[in-house]
Amino acid sequence: MDTHAVTMEARRQGGDGLRPAALRRLLPAAVVIWAERAFAAEIGWTAALWLGWTALALTGVLGALPGGLRIALFAALILTSAAAVLRAAIRIALPRRQDVFARLDRGGGLLLGSTSFTGAAPAAVEGDIGAALWRRAQADAARRPPRIGLPRPQLSGDLRAALVGLSALTLLGLVLAGREAPSRLERAFSPWAVPLTAYSFRGEVAPPDYAPGPARQFELTGGGTRAIELLSGGRIEIERLAGPGDWHILSPAGTRVDPAFVPRRGGVWRIVTDGGRTLAALRIGLASDGVPEVRFDGDPVRNATGALSLGYRLTDDHGTLSLALEVSGGRAPARTYSLAEAIQPGTGRVFADLSADPRAGERARLTLIAADGAGNIGRSPPLLVELPVKTFTDPVARRIIAIRKRLMQGDAISRVVRDLTEIAVRPESFDERTDIFVGLRSAAWRLLHSPEETARPQVADILWDVASDLEDGGTSRALEDLRAAMERLMQQADSGDDELLAELTRQLENAMGEYLRRQIEAAMKAGEVPPAAAAMQNMAPSVDTSFLQAMMEDLKDRLAAGDTEGAQQALQNLRGLMESIQFGASAPDPQAAMRAEAMREAADKLRQAEAQQGQLRDDTIAEAVRQAIREDEAMLEALGGQQEEIGEMVGAAAREMEALGAGVPGELGEARAAMRAAARALGDGDAATAAQAQSEALRKLGEASDKLQQQAEQMARQAAGGLPQPGQSGSGVDPLGRPGQGFGMGNVTIPDEQRMRRVQEIRRILEERAADPSRSEAERSYYLRLLKRF
Repeated sequence: MDTHAVTMEARRQGGDGLRPAALRRLLPAAVVIWAERAFAAEIGWTAALWLGWTALALTGVLGALPGGLRIALFAALILTSAAAVLRAAIRIALPRRQDVFARLDRGGGLLLGSTSFTGAAPAAVEGDIGAALWRRAQADAARRPPRIGLPRPQLSGDLRAALVGLSALTLLGLVLAGREAPSRLERAFSPWAVPLTAYSFRGEVAPPDYAPGPARQFELTGGGTRAIELLSGGRIEIERLAGPGDWHILSPAGTRVDPAFVPRRGGVWRIVTDGGRTLAALRIGLASDGVPEVRFDGDPVRNATGALSLGYRLTDDHGTLSLALEVSGGRAPARTYSLAEAIQPGTGRVFADLSADPRAGERARLTLIAADGAGNIGRSPPLLVELPVKTFTDPVARRIIAIRKRLMQGDAISRVVRDLTEIAVRPESFDERTDIFVGLRSAAWRLLHSPEETARPQVADILWDVASDLEDGGTSRALEDLRAAMERLMQQADSGDDELLAELTRQLENAMGEYLRRQIEAAMKAGEVPPAAAAMQNMAPSVDTSFLQAMMEDLKDRLAAGDTEGAQQALQNLRGLMESIQFGASAPDPQAAMRAEAMREAADKLRQAEAQQGQLRDDTIAEAVRQAIREDEAMLEALGGQQEEIGEMVGAAAREMEALGAGVPGELGEARAAMRAAARALGDGDAATAAQAQSEALRKLGEASDKLQQQAEQMARQAAGGLPQPGQSGSGVDPLGRPGQGFGMGNVTIPDEQRMRRVQEIRRILEERAADPSRSEAERSYYLRLLKRF
């Protein structure tokens, strides 16, 4: 209705005097009057149709119809409603002025004519009695404002009966539908033939390769939204479980992506049909990966092979993808060496053979570089180190190395080629070895026919390999093969592929045996043949040395059990051992070896006593708690007897050390004194005091064991002579080269009945999950690898 027309009509009829409250209600009152008339004449039956449609939806009748038929009926209902509203707009006239004023009088409870009366003009002259009466009448009429009131359409009997009946049917449908009411209404009023509830999806969220942990699964119903937190570089894969038609995924930017995708940004990712209908949504939040922090941990240590052992400290929230070493300084360009991959935060050691670097023998700047899966790069503070230089004794090898150095310093290509040719044309100088001749000619050819910027570093590597083969008979090349085999196994340790791991382990064993064989041959050629090594010279590539065999068996067990972290630690220690093996000219001292063996046995006894003392301390604490509830002297007496037995074991170890001429650590005497005090307290029935003394004895035993272990290691090194050396402390083997706690084997603990039941329960859960066909192949493989650990 036109507001301007109503207002002008009011003015023509004396409306200039209407109060603001009446003026504001003119148009709404006219609209309400028109709606009442339209509802009674046309729209009421349209509302009855929609009410009936709702009742049929709630009772499930519409849901049973085919989708195409339901959509056709729904469209017919919409067209019918639109036609009814249009017909009402044409047929129903605008209300008259008197009707609007009368509606405002009724709604406000006024006398009929009050609203129009306040807008009428007086006929009397201002100042006479008529004007006074007019003002009095206006004041009386203004006491109550005009109002529109509630709509009260005048319905016919048939329409009223239809609305009441359909309302009752709708209420009955609500009761019958219960919790399904929203889905039934969504199906009935949806313009789509298939409701959203008919769709369901299953998704899998896989963390990035650099982050540990298995993939997670979730389910998503049609019309739902799922919140997902994901690390940058993680992968999401969506699979439809139910619902017809083709579908795809839309990114927050509106681009179409495959069901398996790596989100590059956070936001809402929608699952939509090819027709543009949104079936479900994923609200993805990407967690940022911080920049790794890395630094050197102590000074580099040169091993027997010439490689540097580098300690590091790494801090990162999800682990790094790779760790590299940048070497710079001097006239040569900076070079980067890959050290390890998939490094976890914490401390550790890596190895870098820099003897072939152009700066060998000079001071250089070392910088550790850690890169994570999100592309963040962390650099350590630089460390100035004099790089180790490899000593060459063969005259031809020394000359090749000198030519190589001139090449890296920018000497003329023609001069380098001439010098290499002079060596190659005299094959008698290198025992007419074909491999040396081919290497020299290949280096000269590359310098002449390849671009200089790429030829120089490539030829430098070739010349280094040629000179090393001349010097050590292939030992350096075998060492590189061994390092490469370890690196391959390290990278695939978490793959879960048993066949691949078995093949890589076999390659590692072969490479290890080949390296040892080459090293022994080189020592024999130099006239430095240890007696133990002489017996090994004709052995197969797999050298059956006891400590190496034990380490390899432990490595295989950890790989088979899926213990990735333990396997990688064992590999690190195995490499540390192999880097420290060296054959020398000095012969072993049998008497010293026997003393070292006796010292090691004494150290083992002390470790055993330490373990028993710890168990006894725990039992004593438990008994102290029981004592607070009840008195039981018999149990304390039994514990006192055990304490005396442990004290005798420690005393026997001390006497053995004195017989060997080794100094007995002072902490051992303090430990025995604390044990005697604990035994007395147990005899007196005082479990609390005994537990305190036992804790002190345990602490002193640990300190004494550490000192004794160091003495045994030193004696073993002095006695080893030219035998393979286990290397520095922490190499993963005991002083005589046998596996120990250092590389992860540890002591074996027999589980009690409660722990065995717990293990069986864990196995049962893992077996059920591994056999569940609803889980993904990746998740079931993960459970199978866990099963191997139990």
